[in-house]
Parts: sequence; structure tokens; C-alpha cells
Amino acid sequence: MTEIVKKIKGFIEEINPYMDIDIDTQLIDEGVLDSLGIMVLINEIEGYYGIEILATDMKSENFKSLVTIESLVKRYKG
Repeated sequence: MTEIVKKIKGFIEEINPYMDIDIDTQLIDEGVLDSLGIMVLINEIEGYYGIEILATDMKSENFKSLVTIESLVKRYKG
């Protein structure tokens, strides 16, 4: 697990501490994240990494799993 994935996993566990997640967890399909949870997660990611995620990237396919979120963060970090 990369450092980015570990950090994102930590953010998600703070948002929803009642569900166990791993690299294969389908975050939306399995009910770990809902629209409010995604917005909280975006806020945490933006604050931690000093990035601003554009509204066009705030779509469910970017938040399906830890890997898809990591990919999004990497794109913004350059």
C-alpha cells in the first residue's frame, strides 16, 4: 500500500469508522462513502495535499476505490 493510499484510507476510516476497508473495497457500491462522505473526503484531501479538486472531477468514478482516489490525487500533485 502506497503512502497516498494509506493516508486516503485513514481519511475514509475517520469518515466511516464502522466499516473495514482494503485496497479492493468498492467504496460507493459497498456503502462506505455516500455523497456527503465524498465531499468530506475531498475537503480532507485538498487540505492535506494543498490541492484543489475541480468540480468536473467530483464524480463517482473517481471515488470508487482507494486506487481510483490515489490516481486522482496523483494527477493533481503532478
